[in-house]
Amino acid sequence: MSVHDGQGSETLRHNVGADRREVVGRVRRSKNGPEPSARGNFTPPPRGAAPTHVPAAEPAAAP
Repeated sequence: MSVHDGQGSETLRHNVGADRREVVGRVRRSKNGPEPSARGNFTPPPRGAAPTHVPAAEPAAAP
C-alpha cells in the first residue's frame, strides 16, 4: 500500500506539473508570439492612417 500511495502521489504530481507546464508554455508562447506580432502589425497601419486622416480632415474643416 505504501508503494501504491507513493506512486499515485508521484503520478498525480507529475500529471499536474506537465499539465501546468504545458498551459503556461502555450499561454506564454501565444502572448509572446501571435499577440505581439498581430498587435505590432496592426498598430502601425491605424497610427499611420490616423495622422493622415486628421490633417486631411483639419484642412477640409478649416476652409
